[in-house]
Amino acid sequence: MPIDRAARALVKSESGYDDWDGLGPELQTEVRSNVCAVFDAIVEATPAIISAAEAVLQHRSGETTDQEIVQAIWHAMVEAALDGRPCTTRH
Repeated sequence: MPIDRAARALVKSESGYDDWDGLGPELQTEVRSNVCAVFDAIVEATPAIISAAEAVLQHRSGETTDQEIVQAIWHAMVEAALDGRPCTTRH
């Protein structure tokens, strides 16, 4: 689940290593709630995010499968949401 992946990444970014499995259930629930709060704050797409998705549709339509287009749109929308800010934990 994306919420669990994000919660695990948040814990790792704080401690420097993946110690999610060592957390108690209450703390895991708290971290998941924090992640959900972030998603709640960004659930509405900005014009820049919408434009990023539209650009993908214009350039990739007909070239790839629907799944690849959706993945590219998601990626473009997240990148637009980050607004050029560097994320040191990204691969």
